[in-house]
Amino acid sequence: QKMGAKALIMDDGFQNPTLYKNLSFLVFNGKIGIGNSMVIPAGPLRESFNSGTKRADAIIIIGNDETGLSSKTKLPVFFADIKEDTPIVKNKNVYAFAGIGYPQKLYQSLENVGLNVVKTKDFPDHHFYTKEELNDIIKTAKEENLTIFTTSKDFVKIPADLQKFFNIF
Repeated sequence: QKMGAKALIMDDGFQNPTLYKNLSFLVFNGKIGIGNSMVIPAGPLRESFNSGTKRADAIIIIGNDETGLSSKTKLPVFFADIKEDTPIVKNKNVYAFAGIGYPQKLYQSLENVGLNVVKTKDFPDHHFYTKEELNDIIKTAKEENLTIFTTSKDFVKIPADLQKFFNIF
């Protein structure tokens, strides 16, 4: 409010009870849905589905509802798709890595735009990369002639002197 904002759109603010929210969405990957219905670390949920739907205004399913999630709620359900732009790279053979909850989403997105994901490396969600880890990725990519891709969420955790080796997707 002090900065003149009339609206804020947040990611990962749903479970924070100190934030005033006038509209809340639960967002699910259509392939995974609620997974095994268990909460982290045993499953993909941050809280039980029933608990979350009591405070949500609607559900957004990205992709096709392959798990029947839309039939498990009385909330309005919206469907969305992710549209990727093809990155401009000379070498379409890719080494992709991510420290996100579902890294396969990045790998599939790269494949969807015609890149050949040859090698992947998964890190825990919210991982802080060491220079050693990043240098190992750079070394392997050079040896195998691969272009390196990661997410924007991960890119900001890469030290500035190494960022030139990484592409954001």
